[in-house]
Amino acid sequence: MPNGHKQPPTREEIYRQIIVTLPDSAPIITARQALFDALHASGVEFQHIDSIELLHAELLLLAAGEDVHAVCRHVISVGAAVTAEQNGALHSAGVVAPVVNDPLYRHQWALPQISAEPAWLRAQTMVNLFAPGVVVAVVDSGIQTAHPDLVNHLWIDGFGNHGFNTITGGGNVFDGDGHGTRLAGLIGALSNDGVGIAAAEWPLRLMAVKFIDIRNPPTAWSGAAAIVLALLGGADIICCAWGVGVPFAVLQLAILLANGWGPAGVLVVAAAGNDGLDNDLLPTFPASYPGCPNLVSVMASDRDDDRAWFSNYGLATVHLAAPGVHILTTDTYFGVPQWREFSGTSASCALVTYAAALIKTINPAWTPTQIRNHLSRRSIRVRSSRARGSDASHWGG
Repeated sequence: MPNGHKQPPTREEIYRQIIVTLPDSAPIITARQALFDALHASGVEFQHIDSIELLHAELLLLAAGEDVHAVCRHVISVGAAVTAEQNGALHSAGVVAPVVNDPLYRHQWALPQISAEPAWLRAQTMVNLFAPGVVVAVVDSGIQTAHPDLVNHLWIDGFGNHGFNTITGGGNVFDGDGHGTRLAGLIGALSNDGVGIAAAEWPLRLMAVKFIDIRNPPTAWSGAAAIVLALLGGADIICCAWGVGVPFAVLQLAILLANGWGPAGVLVVAAAGNDGLDNDLLPTFPASYPGCPNLVSVMASDRDDDRAWFSNYGLATVHLAAPGVHILTTDTYFGVPQWREFSGTSASCALVTYAAALIKTINPAWTPTQIRNHLSRRSIRVRSSRARGSDASHWGG
């Protein structure tokens, strides 16, 4: 300190840096060498950047592709570090330019909350921008396919259809309700296009599977049929932001079918529900099905990482939490494109689907269980206002 580097680090490099504090039980030179030995022994590629000896602190840059959080856990577990954490860019009191140019991004509080920017920067170095893209099925009320924030991220079959309609048959996925379009915006709105909100800059294809409208509420049979259609259409991830109150076997069979579908299996992300209840005691489905290793159940959190007042929860049946209060997204419209805020575990479910899609994009061979476990490892605990509460986690990048 100072480190003598003439070129400042890029944002991507900053998020590949780890800050390590060394044990003070040995001279700093000895402790530093023990840290390096531990990293070399585990095959971690790194560069020593700087030291603050008065703090017993070291700054290291990990090679591209290294798992920053796994390395931090490792050096602590072997006793080579007291603390280890990912470096981060601080914000000054002035105006900071965002990493995307979408004009409504400044209103998307949920994305910084889940550390989206580091994920975006990592994706830029690891994703083939010319790849076909992960297919995410939004099993819901359809999608407004003309929306300018969605139009370039739509799945398409050989006949110009952007999905399936289980109610009328065919491929008309017009969204007369808006719920499916709101989910789609959180999962796959195009980033850095100078329009609306930010979500995905990498290749992604949104498949609409419409099985709900004003006259047709979700049922176990229609939900199972919609999931199967999504599988037949080639979905890699399925978003199910709805629920029924009875554990119908056919719906669970559809989810288990997804687990073994294709070369790696298909992840199903489900909303925990908005009744403020404990799903361990009063379950909702498909979120609460046991024995489904490809199922992720999602509750809602607020700006303070507390459980949202309306959100269901469950120590055994809910896996993750994500922001679900006043979440800005795309909306249906007639004439002028619209964006709006909405709240609910549906929004949380869509954000976890979005995170899962990015993980699948970077790691296409990963199974649903690997994706679920990765999301869980990268999460923080959610505080609950209930005595029993939820021990679910909030995804954090």
